[in-house]
Amino acid sequence: MKKWLSTALALALILSSSLVCYPALAEANPDRGAALEAKFDDAIARLGELQEALGSALARLDSMRGPGLEYAEANYAPALAATEEPLMTVTATPVGQLAVAIVNGEALYNTDVMPLFEQYANLYAMYGITDPEDLEMLKHDIIDYFIMDMVMNQQARAKGLDSLTPQEQADLSAQAVEMFEGEIASYMDYFLSMDEEMTEEEARAAVIAEFDGEGYNLAAIEDHLLQTLIHDRLFEAITGGIILTDEVLEAHYQSHLEADRERFSGEEGAMEFEYAMLDGESPLYMPEGYRTVKHILLQPEGNDGWLQESLEYELSDINMAIENDVATDEQIARKPEVEAELQAIEERFQAQVDDVISRLAAGEDFFALMDQFGQDPGMQEEPTRTTGYFVSAQTTTFDAVFVEAAMALENICDISPPARGFHGFYIIRYQSDVTPGPVPLDSIREEFTAEASTHLREGAFDDAIAQWMSEADIQIFVENMR
Repeated sequence: MKKWLSTALALALILSSSLVCYPALAEANPDRGAALEAKFDDAIARLGELQEALGSALARLDSMRGPGLEYAEANYAPALAATEEPLMTVTATPVGQLAVAIVNGEALYNTDVMPLFEQYANLYAMYGITDPEDLEMLKHDIIDYFIMDMVMNQQARAKGLDSLTPQEQADLSAQAVEMFEGEIASYMDYFLSMDEEMTEEEARAAVIAEFDGEGYNLAAIEDHLLQTLIHDRLFEAITGGIILTDEVLEAHYQSHLEADRERFSGEEGAMEFEYAMLDGESPLYMPEGYRTVKHILLQPEGNDGWLQESLEYELSDINMAIENDVATDEQIARKPEVEAELQAIEERFQAQVDDVISRLAAGEDFFALMDQFGQDPGMQEEPTRTTGYFVSAQTTTFDAVFVEAAMALENICDISPPARGFHGFYIIRYQSDVTPGPVPLDSIREEFTAEASTHLREGAFDDAIAQWMSEADIQIFVENMR
């Protein structure tokens, strides 16, 4: 049990922490990254319990990251170190300090790179990737990353960007302490909830021990903050004078517009669009047939709540089996029983539904009632609290009952009668129509200009890194990766 608790803690730590020390690991190896990505995708299908965390982390990756090795970097690099019985043990042979690369006369040692290689190799094993060729490629990718980081630091030193005043050092140290103490407090709550007899002092000691086992401590945080500060200074020094012209802005807009038009086309594109809106994206192209809606979700209390949802899913499965002419005798016999149970739950809950409906009929504010009675977190949290849900007649992202009731409303501001679905009872308000086609640049000029400027500067910085790498005197000794 402790093995899995430790692994979960390590995963949560990497996902929640800003201590991401390796921002460009696979950038120089896109072909290898793409091949590894395919292997990871196959493995991920076997690891459903990790899929949500993996997708969340990928969404936060910056534009410099390559397509393959970033899985491990953002999520799982140190996870296996926390387990008592690692799935694969890859450790460095104690052969002393050997140079794996020399970059402009500066040595990179095996003792610098092997810990990260071990973490990645264990991750590979966890995903069933054990091909020696993949591990050999991993060695090159690890070295390439460190070389790129060294070249950036050398450039920063040459420009005098790596020195801190006493006040800057004090501020950085204070920030590291604040971050570390915040993480400790967060995970103390977790430890205390798992063991009611544990004292706060014991919980703090346990958290710090777990963190230390993952290499997560004050020194590591302070080093990360320092490296981030230096790289930010270098980025500003290289790109601070770049000016976004109207011509570049227009070209950037047209490029993104065409990309969104293609991305949101077809049936799969419709689902992609709906998830994009749930995630708070600002697409430049709106598909046909959409409207926005908000709703008051009313859910039965206690056992009736989870029982109703379970019965709704069971009834849906039965109806699908009947529709496809594959229903068993047991399913056919069970259907009226399920319907009767659902009807009984509805009758027990009807008074609460009627109370909300009567308040709406009396002229009470829909949104005030939504805040008071609604039980859908999406109607309490941004961005959907403001935007509502984007639905069309073809929407499959939401409960079919919800979509049918939403699309049956004829006029903006119309409110639906209660519709019983998987998650309870939906009372839906028709918010607005979504104008299909391109979103005019003038309507989003300010925010899009900021995005385009960032994109332009990041592209220029990537070009600068590529030039520094091409001009650097680099010798690689991969055989010393041991």
